Amino acid sequence: MARLVKRLELRLDEKRFKILESEAKRTRKSIAELIRQAIDRFYRPKQTRVKQRLKAVHDLGKIDAPVSSWEKMEEEIAKGMLL
Repeated sequence: MARLVKRLELRLDEKRFKILESEAKRTRKSIAELIRQAIDRFYRPKQTRVKQRLKAVHDLGKIDAPVSSWEKMEEEIAKGMLL
């Protein structure tokens, strides 16, 4: 992890603070860590985001999920859409 050297004061309305507070409790992370993650996710250079997405696709390809014929899977997808 990078050394944290810059300090920031951030003012939020009550609604936004409650959202962050709730998410911090749910994920057991600090509000500051959630904000750092949001910055990384939305403001990181595009090339880095592309690499992350490609890695996610690659990782999905490693999942050994059961697969049927296309006809059977298409039927299951259509049934799911009707629910």
